Amino acid sequence: MVAALVGLAMWSKRSVLASAVVVFVGSMIAEVTQQMVTSTRSAQASDIVANGFGTLAGLGLVYGLAALMGWDDPTSENDLSAMDRL
Repeated sequence: MVAALVGLAMWSKRSVLASAVVVFVGSMIAEVTQQMVTSTRSAQASDIVANGFGTLAGLGLVYGLAALMGWDDPTSENDLSAMDRL
């Protein structure tokens, strides 16, 4: 969900992908940290895999909404060349 919100706020393919990477790395850090900070929880590979699938779902949601709404990537070559003509 966080990746979807960040991606929609800063729409470009690069920023959406970067936000997904940041969210996934943050979830991995949280998994490892919970094992170091508490004695009742541990990092599990299945949790990291589930977080990865959640990140991919967020990416799919952002790209799906973008396609449905007809949004264009402002950093695409066509848009940049159009800006150069101004």
